[in-house]
Amino acid sequence: MERRRGNLSTFSTGRGCGLLHPWRVLRRIFSAVVITLTHCIILSGCALYPNRGAMEAEPLKISFEQTGGMAGLRVATAVDTAALPPEEAQKLRQMVADADLFNLPARIVSPRPQPDRFQYKLQAQESGRQHTVTVSEEAMPAGLAPLVKWLGDEARRKMREKSP
Repeated sequence: MERRRGNLSTFSTGRGCGLLHPWRVLRRIFSAVVITLTHCIILSGCALYPNRGAMEAEPLKISFEQTGGMAGLRVATAVDTAALPPEEAQKLRQMVADADLFNLPARIVSPRPQPDRFQYKLQAQESGRQHTVTVSEEAMPAGLAPLVKWLGDEARRKMREKSP
C-alpha cells in the first residue's frame, strides 16, 4: 500500500510508519557521495596527491651546475618542486617564470669572455617540456640572476649537509 505525503513517496507498514521509497534513498546517497568527492577533489586535491593542491601543475625539476671561477670548483644540485615545501616550490616556480627560463636561448655568452668567471648550466623539465640554458656570469640576464643565486645557495647548503 503506497500513500503520498507532499512530494515524498512513502511505503506504509500498516502501523502508520512511513519509509522513503528505495530509489529516493539511493538518489540521496548518490548525491551526497558526488558532492563530497567533488569538494575533496576541488579543495584539497583529494588523497591522490598529498603534497600538492588540486590546481598545482606537474612537478618542476631543475638541475643546476656552476663551473669555473678562480679555483675551478664545480657546484651542482637538482631540485624537484614535489620535494619542496609548498612556499619554496611556489617561490621557485615564480623565479623560473620571472626569468622566462623556457624561452631563453640555449647559450648566452659574452662577446668578450673573461678568465676566471663562472659558467652556469640549468636544465629544467616540466609538463613534458625540457630546456637547457648555458650562461656565462658576465652575460647573465638580470631576470635570471635571482634564480641562479637561489640554486647556487641551495647547492652549497646541500654540500654543507653532506660534509661531516
